[in-house]
Amino acid sequence: MHLFITAILFVAVALGQDEPRLNIERCRQLAQAEPNSGPAVYGSALCFEMIRDLAAAVNSYKRAVNLQFQPQTAIVRMASIFLVTGQYERALNEAHRSAAQDCTNPQYHQLDFLSGEWEIQSGGRNIGLSSIQPILHGCALREDWTSLDDTGLSFTFYDPVTGKWHQNGAARYARDEFEMSGEFRDGVMHFSGRSHKRRLQRRTLDRLTTDQVRRIDEASADDGNTWTVVLDSLFIRRK
Repeated sequence: MHLFITAILFVAVALGQDEPRLNIERCRQLAQAEPNSGPAVYGSALCFEMIRDLAAAVNSYKRAVNLQFQPQTAIVRMASIFLVTGQYERALNEAHRSAAQDCTNPQYHQLDFLSGEWEIQSGGRNIGLSSIQPILHGCALREDWTSLDDTGLSFTFYDPVTGKWHQNGAARYARDEFEMSGEFRDGVMHFSGRSHKRRLQRRTLDRLTTDQVRRIDEASADDGNTWTVVLDSLFIRRK
């Protein structure tokens, strides 16, 4: 299974250098190669998602759920697709679904320290509130946040197929959707990705104490050559 998924991801990474029509055809070939294989169908969903054929990605994730391959992860990936394409209610409805998946591996729970109710501060002043709760039987985290002028939603989850953490979210009114992936190392979560405004961004989450988490958001306007701190914030647990 792992060799098959690795091959799919290799092909998917290679995509983007070819014509879009050829990319779509390659992903379709992956989907049709083993239509009753959960790993194959899930891999094709990743392929479709990478080339931004999101409708096809959703269909493949649905089939992976039916085949009972990583169903909770497939569900949160579908919810994330709906979220970053502006379909808030559909994203929320999808995230409330349930399917059997073993998420007891410690890797799924590296960010459990984020669960709870938080006050967000920056520069010594309150700038918002955040509620982060486990969903899908502990396979993912949902964050609902409010700021002085907006509200937002994000999903954070570990995908054992990609071997990475993923965080996808959107501000409801600013319509600044983002998709990031990364890894948890040395006690700090490191995310990087792009907003849908095509801006490179990265984020670190550092657990300072049981009741305090520092989050640093940075952006780059020159393809990652230089970075600017957009927001340095402190999450303080509400009691």
